[in-house]
Amino acid sequence: VAFYPRCHRCQQWPFGLASSLCPYLVSVLHNLARALSQFGDSMGKEKRTESHALDLPPSLAHCRTQHPGGCFSGSDARQYNAHQPMGPIAFRKHDVDFFSLSEEFVRPGPHLIELEHIIMNGRRVAAEWSLCDCNRSSMCFSQSRCDHAKIFQRVPYVPGDLVMPDIQGSRSMVRFMGTNEPYMIDAVISILKATCRSPGAHFVDSGMNEGTWTLLGSAFGCTTIGFEPQPQCIQSAKMALRANNLSAHVFNRILAPDTMTIKVDTHQGCDGAWQALLPHGAGRQHDQSKRHNYTADGVLVDSIRLDMVPQLRRASAVVQLWHLDVEGAEIPVLKSASELLSKGKIKRIIFEVSHALWSKYGITSIDAGFREL
Repeated sequence: VAFYPRCHRCQQWPFGLASSLCPYLVSVLHNLARALSQFGDSMGKEKRTESHALDLPPSLAHCRTQHPGGCFSGSDARQYNAHQPMGPIAFRKHDVDFFSLSEEFVRPGPHLIELEHIIMNGRRVAAEWSLCDCNRSSMCFSQSRCDHAKIFQRVPYVPGDLVMPDIQGSRSMVRFMGTNEPYMIDAVISILKATCRSPGAHFVDSGMNEGTWTLLGSAFGCTTIGFEPQPQCIQSAKMALRANNLSAHVFNRILAPDTMTIKVDTHQGCDGAWQALLPHGAGRQHDQSKRHNYTADGVLVDSIRLDMVPQLRRASAVVQLWHLDVEGAEIPVLKSASELLSKGKIKRIIFEVSHALWSKYGITSIDAGFREL
C-alpha cells in the first residue's frame, strides 16, 4: 500500500514491472486500502473524537474557535496539546519529539472563529467564514485531497519523510494550517514543485513563524530565505532543517522599508498572530553589536529591506514565490522590495490581507490600503 502513490505513473513503479500490470496493481491496492480504512472506521468510530469537540477545561474553551493568536500563545499551546489526541512520533532526538509533517496536516485542529461581521472603513459588514473541510459545499473542497487523506492519513504532495520538531506549539500550528488553510498548502506546493528547479529559483518566507513553509521551500529545491522577528521561533525552523538534512537562510529580522529596531517580547511562545507594532528608534541605524541584547521589554531586532538581502542581489536570483504573512504589515513589507519588484525579479506573491489591522501601520482606510496595494 505504501507504494500506491508512485503507481500513478507506471514508469516510476519499482522493480521494472510491466506498465500493463500497473493499472491492475493500482486497483488492487486502492481497494485494499479502502477496505482497511472502512474497517478502521467501524472499529474506532466510538473512540474517535475531533479536537474541536474535545472536553477542554474552561481556560482553553476559546481554542475551539479562535485564531492561533488566542489559542496558541504561551502556555495555551502546551495545555492544548496535552488535551488533544497526538499523532505518532517519527523519532526522538536530544529529548525532542519529531512528527511527520504530511500526517499532521490531516489531523483536526481548531477552526477559526465563525465571523458574524467585520469592520471595513468604520462600517460593520456581514461576513461568514468558509470552513475548508471535506463537505462538497465547501468553497475549497478537493475530492482527491479528501480521498487521499482518508485512505492514507496524510496530505498528498507533501513529502512523507519531512519531519518537524514538537516544540513551541509547532504541532498545533501545523494542524491549524491543515484544518483552516488546506488551499494554501496545495497552492504553495504546486508552485514550488513547478518552479524550484529553474535556474536561480528562490523562495522567500516572511512571517516564517515555526518554519513549515521554509522547510517545504527547501525540500522542493528552492534557495529558501526565511524572515522571523520572534527569536523564540527560530529554533523550531533550524531544528526542522537540520533533522531533514536541508538548508535555508534564516534571518531574525523584520522586513521594513525604513531602518528601525523593534522590541520583541520573548516571554511568550512562538506566536502565529504576533504583530510588530513597537518600533524603537525608528528611522535610525541601531548598533548591531547590541542587536541580541535582552532589555526589560525583550530582545531588540533590527529591520532589513528585502532589496538589500545579499542572496537576492545576485544577477541570477529570481524569487519564484514570496509567501507573506505578517498580520497587517503587508504594505510596508511589500515596500521593502520595491527595487526587486520594479526589476521584475519577484514572479509571484501570495499573502494574507489583514486589513482590520492596517490602521496600526498608518494606513487611514481600507480603500486607501487597497489603492496602495
